[in-house]
Amino acid sequence: MNLTHGQARRGHRTSEYRTWLGMRIRCNDSKDRDGYQALGIRICPEWNASFEAFLRDVGPRPSKKHSLDRWPDPTGNYEPGNVRWATPMQQRHNRRPKIYPILEADDF
Repeated sequence: MNLTHGQARRGHRTSEYRTWLGMRIRCNDSKDRDGYQALGIRICPEWNASFEAFLRDVGPRPSKKHSLDRWPDPTGNYEPGNVRWATPMQQRHNRRPKIYPILEADDF
């Protein structure tokens, strides 16, 4: 693979590049039945194909404390307008709602 973005050289990958790779693994792994792909979470085609497009739209990571967050819609896709670099506190406030199973009397 010919890398032209300068974010992965001599075994060193920038945090932005590692984040992009992790996003692609979470969303594209069809073997993970509980993963993002199973939940229907996708990456916009341009970001999925191009780290440069992802970095252009998301920008550099502000600090080591920031991580990628789907916002304002935590159940939405990774796409322009729904992704930001967030602090741990912002991440905690942006969790997708948990869905609990409805238990029947026979379940007890």
